Amino acid sequence: MLKIKSYSILSKATEKYESGVFEACGHKWWTLMLYTLNYFFN
Repeated sequence: MLKIKSYSILSKATEKYESGVFEACGHKWWTLMLYTLNYFFN
């Protein structure tokens, strides 16, 4: 389970987060990718 308490802490820690396969609302999803603004402007 991924729980983000503070986006500002996440953005300082990493530029990209990529999950594995997960299930939500009864559907299987292949991946979840979160990118910070730093990822796009570096």
